[in-house]
Amino acid sequence: VPRGDSRQDTSTKEKAFKNSPSTKLTTHQQQPPVVPYQEPGMAGMFDSEDLASAVDDDIWRQLDLADEYHALGVIANREGSWEEAQYYFEKGLRILATMDIEAELEPSPEATKYTEILNNTVADYRVALRSLGRLEENVSISVLVDRFGDLGANLKDTIAVYSSETKKVKYDIPIVFNDRVKKYTPMMKRILKEHGMPSDLIYLSLVESGYNAHAYSWARAMGLWQFIASTGRMYGLKRSWWIDERKDPIKSTHAACVFLKELYTKYGSWPLAMAAYNGGPGRVSRTIKKQRTRDFWKLKLRRQTMDYVPLIMAATIIGKNPEKYGFHVTDFEPEIVWEVVTVKRCLDLKTVAKGIGSSLSQMKLLNPELLRNYTPPSAKKYDLKIPVGKTEKFWAAYPKMKSPKETSWVRHKIRRGETVSTIASRFGVSQYAILEANNLRSSRIYAGKTLIVPVPLGRSKRSSKKRSYAEY
Repeated sequence: VPRGDSRQDTSTKEKAFKNSPSTKLTTHQQQPPVVPYQEPGMAGMFDSEDLASAVDDDIWRQLDLADEYHALGVIANREGSWEEAQYYFEKGLRILATMDIEAELEPSPEATKYTEILNNTVADYRVALRSLGRLEENVSISVLVDRFGDLGANLKDTIAVYSSETKKVKYDIPIVFNDRVKKYTPMMKRILKEHGMPSDLIYLSLVESGYNAHAYSWARAMGLWQFIASTGRMYGLKRSWWIDERKDPIKSTHAACVFLKELYTKYGSWPLAMAAYNGGPGRVSRTIKKQRTRDFWKLKLRRQTMDYVPLIMAATIIGKNPEKYGFHVTDFEPEIVWEVVTVKRCLDLKTVAKGIGSSLSQMKLLNPELLRNYTPPSAKKYDLKIPVGKTEKFWAAYPKMKSPKETSWVRHKIRRGETVSTIASRFGVSQYAILEANNLRSSRIYAGKTLIVPVPLGRSKRSSKKRSYAEY
C-alpha cells in the first residue's frame, strides 16, 4: 500500500471517493462509459507476426490500478495533501508509461480508457504541482509531453532570427539542468557516425523521450526514439509478449538512423526530415504539394509538428552550452556499458543475476527490451547483455542455470468464479508463480481475460476434464 498507508485507510479513502456527491462536479473526475472489452482470439503464443493480443491480457488490470492511484490523488488534492497527491499521481503515470497499447485508426476500448486516465491524471497532477510551487527533477514524461503541447499555444507564427545575445540570461526561479545525455551519447554518436548521420540528431531523441528507454507517449510511441508499433516493424523492430525492441537502445538507434536517412533523402532538408519524423511523411508531402513550398518555416503544419523542429534546435543550443542559458549542470550519469553473451535457451533474469553476482534491477537496466523477467522462450538464440567483467562467471554458472525444458507457458482463459488460487491449484503451481509470470501487482483477475501459467513439463492439469495444451 503506497507510503505506508494501512489497507484500512486506503479502503476508507476509496469508499469516500466513490460515495462523495462532489465527485460528479469536476470534469476531470467524470468517468464516461467504457466500451466492453472483447477478448482476442486464443491463437498459439508464437503463431502470429504481431502478438499484441497476448500483450493486451494484462492491460486492463494495469489501467484499473492507474485509475485507482488517480482516485487516491484526487482525494489527497481535495484534502490539501499535495505531496501525497503528487506521490499517487506519479505512481499512476509510471504505470501508464510502461503500458503498450496499439494505435489504431479507430481507438480501441483500451486506447480510449488509457487516454482518459492519462488526461485526467496529468490535469490533476499539475494542480498538485502548482499548489506545491515547484516541479521535481524527475517529472513523469507524460507531464513533459503535455507541457510541450501547451507551449504551442504561446508561440506566434512570425519568426525572428537572433544572431547573438544582447544580455545575460537571468531566471527568477531555480533552474536545474540534470543532463542524462552521457548515459547514451557515446553509443548514439557511434551509430550515427556509422550511418553517416549528423551527431546532433541525439537531441531529437532528447526531445522525443528525455533519454528514457521506457518512455511511452500518448500516441503509443515507445523508447528512446519513440517508434509506434507499425513503424517499428517497418524498420525491423520486433514486438511480442516477451520483447519490445523499440526499447532497445542500440536496435532502436539503428532503426531511427535508417528512417531519418530515408526522410532526408526524400526531402533534402533536415527540418523537413524531422517534421516528417514527427508528423509522418505522408502528411508533410501532402502539405508541401498543397502549399507549394519546401521551406519548413513557411509551411502550415499541425501545431505539434511546427513546434517540434524548434524544440530540437532549442535543445541542441542549450545542450551544447547549458551554462550560457542559466542551467546548472549536475554530474553526468556514467555511460551504460555491457558485455554480450549468446544463450540458446530461455533463462530467468533473476537466476542469471544470482549466478553472476549481480541484481535483477541491473539486468533489467541492461536489457530494457525484455518485457518479462525471461529471455524469449521461442528464440533459438538470444543476445543477453550482462555487466562488464561478468562473462567468465556467467559461462561458469550457465550449465547450472534452470533449463527452459523444465517449464512451459500455458495460456489460460479465466472463467467466471475462478481465482488465482483455484487456477494455481488446478495447474499444480504456486499463486506467486502466476502473479510473477503476468507481472500482476494483486490477485484480482477478470473473467474472459487471459493468464500465462508457468507449468512444469509432464505435470498434467488437475481437473477431471481432459484438455490438450499443445500450444504454449
